[in-house]
Amino acid sequence: VVVDEAHGLGVFGRDQQRESTTTRLRSTAVGGMGVLAAMNLEHHPALWCSIHTFGKAAGCHGAVLCACDPTIKEYWINFAYPFIYSTALPLHSLVTIRASYQSMISSDRGDLLRRHLFKLVGFFQDKMGGYLKRYQLVPKTSATSIAQTQVFLRPSRCPIQALQISSNGRCTVFCTRLWNLSQQSIRLYPIKSPTVPLGQERVRIILHAHNTIEQVSYLMHLIVQTLIAMQLLRAPFGPIHLESKL
Repeated sequence: VVVDEAHGLGVFGRDQQRESTTTRLRSTAVGGMGVLAAMNLEHHPALWCSIHTFGKAAGCHGAVLCACDPTIKEYWINFAYPFIYSTALPLHSLVTIRASYQSMISSDRGDLLRRHLFKLVGFFQDKMGGYLKRYQLVPKTSATSIAQTQVFLRPSRCPIQALQISSNGRCTVFCTRLWNLSQQSIRLYPIKSPTVPLGQERVRIILHAHNTIEQVSYLMHLIVQTLIAMQLLRAPFGPIHLESKL
């Protein structure tokens, strides 16, 4: 098994104060070493290697391959041509990556940012998911038509959220309309088929540690207004209330 930690590094990890043997991701995800650490699978016998990229949470570029077996490392050194013929990272990049690790993993600041981020995730899932269920527009037609028109928030405990809006065209229109409604301040992107299965097209939403609860509430308000304008969500009686508090 090869595990890509591109979205796990800096976000998930094992509690530095008390390690857990559970295989479930911790809600606070302190530690920042990745999903394998969060699930206590770093030394699982089926794990061949893990890939940690530095272009996301670390805020730099480059990546490392991690493996416990020295034979695997020797194999890469001798037969992994992209690795053999690639240029080493410049010194300033190495310094940046080290500083990122110190901030993400070795400091209280990293733990505070992760706790805040996961509070935003929980807030978004609870409020946005609940609102979509309450005002879902369900046509009285066939099951196929219902599946094609229903909009829902896919369950996710990570900062990457997915609003499923079946149809490539609807996803594209939704992103364009929200971009204009936000006065070109919030850009969302569609994930279209065949990247995802047909009928499971979605819009990708990413929450960040620097976002505030007010910003997330504003985003939810724009999502609801856009869906209503596209007649994919029924309008409630009275004003829309999406509380801006955790």
